[in-house]
Amino acid sequence: MSLALSYRRQNEYEDERPYPEAAIPYKQEFRIYSRLTRRFQVRRVQLGVTLREEARRFYTPTFGNWEESWQFRTRTKVQAAYKLGKSGDKCLILAAEPLYSIAKENDGWGRLRYDETRFSAFYSYTPHSGHVTYSVGYMNDLIRRDVHYLSFDVVFIGG
Repeated sequence: MSLALSYRRQNEYEDERPYPEAAIPYKQEFRIYSRLTRRFQVRRVQLGVTLREEARRFYTPTFGNWEESWQFRTRTKVQAAYKLGKSGDKCLILAAEPLYSIAKENDGWGRLRYDETRFSAFYSYTPHSGHVTYSVGYMNDLIRRDVHYLSFDVVFIGG
């Protein structure tokens, strides 16, 4: 189980080409979330199921209320990590993560929405020291939005 707090500043653009900056150029987001994960091993594959509950608060650049001021979101992820080679230091990771949310807008609370599903594929490498993992991957929301992410992660492992 983990608990985290984060801040994000996201630029905003108009929906029509050439996508000029919106009248309010960016929104600010504060997020608190908890994550609960259950993992189990089936031969060379580590399977994982994660539940992540989030509370998100949005503001304008001057800390006024954004049109959607609060959002509560649930993320569920199913992941399979397949160890490559005999040493197990390389891994192929496949995952699917649907997201659901309910938001408070200016006229009150909306209805529960199915926001998106993220599909991802990553290749990771953990050197024999075991204190760091490097991953490179791709994520796409194929269901609702046509959004693509490329990622390179470095994870430091304590202990």
